[in-house]
Amino acid sequence: KDEPISFADDVYALACVVYEMLAGRHPYNNRSALQAHEQKMQAKRLDCLSAREWKALSHGLALVKSERCNTITQFADELFPKRNPLLLSAAVGLAVVSLAGAGWFGYSQHKAQQKVQATIAEKVTAAQTCFAEKNFDCAIEHTLVATNLDPLNSVATQLLASAQRAKELQVNDDKIRELIAEAQNCLQQQDLDCAALFLQKAEALGSHNSLVVSFHEALSVARAQQAQSVAQRQEEINAIIAQAQSCLDARDYTCAINLANGILEQDAGNAQAIEMKQAATSAQEQSRGIKEKINRLMADASPCMTKK
Repeated sequence: KDEPISFADDVYALACVVYEMLAGRHPYNNRSALQAHEQKMQAKRLDCLSAREWKALSHGLALVKSERCNTITQFADELFPKRNPLLLSAAVGLAVVSLAGAGWFGYSQHKAQQKVQATIAEKVTAAQTCFAEKNFDCAIEHTLVATNLDPLNSVATQLLASAQRAKELQVNDDKIRELIAEAQNCLQQQDLDCAALFLQKAEALGSHNSLVVSFHEALSVARAQQAQSVAQRQEEINAIIAQAQSCLDARDYTCAINLANGILEQDAGNAQAIEMKQAATSAQEQSRGIKEKINRLMADASPCMTKK
């Protein structure tokens, strides 16, 4: 399911091994956990186990993670519950052999605990090194082992929380860096609206991030430059329109039309140039019509002049 790995996954694996050791077969006929869950399969009850033992093993074999033991320790405690030392001694007896066995068991437990503590210390040290190198995935991995072995270890617990928080910040910073890179591409293409959109997304993740603050300033400068450029261009257009108006007033319609076309080549939607071109074209057509009418009248007048 692409979910984060956890110790509950190891519990499931161990429970499958225990079942197969007892039954000689896989609890779900060698199906994967996902397939078994989709097919709603259930492990067959083993007669060799008591009700308590089967309940503990079933708890480890649960296909839904939330219904399974969280740790190996919990699984072991359910499968082999701790007994009262007095009852255990009474059951074993007071024989010297039993005392020796109990002593060896205590010694073994002591050595095992020492090994666990050494492992915890090793994992915490490794996690601290990873944290110092800003390798937070490594730090989280080691501290998870340490906290699973000793949930009450304050150093491991605090280090795990710090590493997880640092990992979140690192991921957040990576996202901001990607968004600012996209915004810079838009800025290079002079698409300020595009740049502003990516900046807004980055600000939502961290408005005080140095990259965000720096780009915000760069975008403000670019907008000011663009506004200045637009104002300067508008002044140039106004001058050309004024010149075209002079041509129009002087009935030099070709001059007016050419000046308007020069503006439209750079800004096809410029309203002033479109209006000027339309006015000059209309006046030109009207002037051409008048000339044609005059020519026709003069042609009609010529015979009259000939006949006097």
